[in-house]
This record gives sequence, structure tokens and C-alpha cells, in this order.
Amino acid sequence: MTLVVRNWRMDHESNGTRISADVGDMNVWFRIPPGVAAAETGDAFLAVALIPAMALGADLDLTALPPVSSELLGRLGDIQDIWTSWNPLMHRIDVRANQRPSRAATMSGGAAFFSGGVDALFTALERRADLDQLVFINGFDFNMSADVFADARARVARQAALLGMPLVAIETNWIDFTRRHRIARTTSYGGGLAGVALLLAPERMVIASSYTYARLVPNGSHPLLDPLWSTGTTQIEHHGCQARRNEKLMAIVKHPEFLQELWVCHRDPVKNCGTCPKCLRLRLSLWLVGKDQLAFPAASGDPVAAWCRVAYERSERSYLADFTLMAHECGRDDAVRRLNATAQRLRLRGLGHLADAALFGGAISRIRRRGGET
Repeated sequence: MTLVVRNWRMDHESNGTRISADVGDMNVWFRIPPGVAAAETGDAFLAVALIPAMALGADLDLTALPPVSSELLGRLGDIQDIWTSWNPLMHRIDVRANQRPSRAATMSGGAAFFSGGVDALFTALERRADLDQLVFINGFDFNMSADVFADARARVARQAALLGMPLVAIETNWIDFTRRHRIARTTSYGGGLAGVALLLAPERMVIASSYTYARLVPNGSHPLLDPLWSTGTTQIEHHGCQARRNEKLMAIVKHPEFLQELWVCHRDPVKNCGTCPKCLRLRLSLWLVGKDQLAFPAASGDPVAAWCRVAYERSERSYLADFTLMAHECGRDDAVRRLNATAQRLRLRGLGHLADAALFGGAISRIRRRGGET
């Protein structure tokens, strides 16, 4: 079986430049805003298509596309070694593509992906001296309508202005493509980010970490994986594993002008709903470090009790140990007691394995049983 990528196009439109290709039977596209150049290479579509091809067990044919970085092609074996060791549902595949040597960067300087959340803002503040612009994507976390995207872009642009950097807003149908192939987001999103990075082709692209070195788990974006997507043109970096959640927050709260603009929501790309698990997680974090919850004007109630009610969810269990440590370090003894009680209730329900690695293994078992997402 072979997954063929063909019909690469670059169309200049009134609202930007649309770069597209047919990946199998689906057209995958990116839209770059006016005034921003895009690399005329096949690199982005290699990054987007590799994980679905490995999940299908299909070789990947990119010979109909513009040439692909020889450096990136040389690292595909390492990327596949990592994924096949993490996930037994992944297959090693052959990749055919025309090769090109290194070329000059399309975008000078450094850039970082930026959504306005804790991880992204910490990285932007830490790396401000060597970043020249921030990149925000529609079609990555949410499929936003034009009006909603305009509002979300304005929200992120306010933070970018506070940081003193321009914002590059990209649109794509990447999220529809991964859903079409039933690829879990935790598996695929590193390749999606790499695709955008290689399309813009700055000298340096920084991806903010969600996990510390102590709690690394198999994940689409990972300090082992992200640099392997680099080319001779663009160096991709993974940043932030050295800092725990409370350390990131303490760095951010030194800049209180950002507190009202913090955004983390699972449900609303424009403002925090205040009730989804991610919102509850940030509310609790801010409360533990003693800061106002300005980013949640509609939220109310006890933030410890609110988060403990969702702590049984698979996405949240891994944060319990971090919150307990944060509460202890912040002198919130009552919160420590209540979080410990929540941990005990989880154990009684048979959910005491809080390590992310164990949760990943459990997810694979469920996939095998139901033939679901890779």
C-alpha cells in the first residue's frame, strides 16, 4: 500500500497565499497571510503525512512534489524508531521523494508557536530576546469561522503586542485531515506543527513544552522528536521542560499585564469558559500561587473543589501530583489535604496509576480492543 502526495499548488489569493496538495484522497491546505513568504518545498507535506502513513502501514510517495530537504529525509529513520517503540500500532515505512540541499531561510530570525496559554507565554517570555515573531494557527486546536478567527487573532495579537512581536496567523484544514485518518491528536500534532514551521521556514522555530523532563511521556511534540523535523534551513527547538507548572506561572505573574489575557480553554477559542478542565486547571494554579483570576471573569466558586470534581478524567489525573506539590510549596496546607483526599478516592476507584506513561499504555490497550484512533 502507498500513500501518494500529489498536485502541489501555490495560489496567490486576495487574503493570502494558499499552499495545498492532495494527500491520498484529501486536499490538505495552508493559508499564509499577505506579505509572508512560504517555502516552495515538499517539506511541510512530508511532516503532515508521515504519521498517517505509519498508522496505515503505507509507504509514502512524495515524488510529485517539489524537492524535500535531504537533512530531513536523513532523520526519518530516527523519527520512525521513536514512534514504533512508543506505539506498537505504528509501522515502519519507506519514503520516496526528490531531494534538495540546504537553502536560505524564507523567514529571517526566530519564531515561536503561540496560542496565549501558560506554556506558550512562558516560552515567549523566556526566549523573547531571540524571537522575532509569533505564529498562531486556525485549524489546529479549533476550526474557527472567519468571525471567530478574527476575534481569536485579536486576542492573541494583544499578547503579541505586549511582547513586542508581530503575529503571523496561519489557516489550515490539518485538524480535518487527522480526523479523517482517525489519528489521535497526541500522536499527530507534532507533525502538524512541524509542517507549519517548514512551510514558513524561519531560521529557528520554537515549540513550547507541555511537560517537564521529570514527566515526559510519548507525545507528538517531544524534546526527542521536535528537533528531528529540522532541515538545513530551519532548526526546530522544544522549550520549557525545565520548568514545572508553578515555576512557569511564577515567571508569568512577574508580568501582571498578561494575567487578564491568559487563555487555555478547551471550548472557546476567544475567551476562557471557566468551567472546562483546562480552565479549572489554570484557575486552581493561579489560586495556589495567590494571584487574581482575571482571565476568568465568569468563574466562581472554590477552585480546589471545582478541579477535584474533574480530577478523575484521564486528561487530568496526571496533574494531581503536580498540584499537590505546588500546594505544599505555596503553603496551602488545606489544599494539600483535599488533593490527597482526591488521590485516595481515585485509588479506591481503581484509578490510582497517575503516571502519564501508564495512561498512554492503557490508551493503547483500549485502541486495540475497539479498533479506534492510533
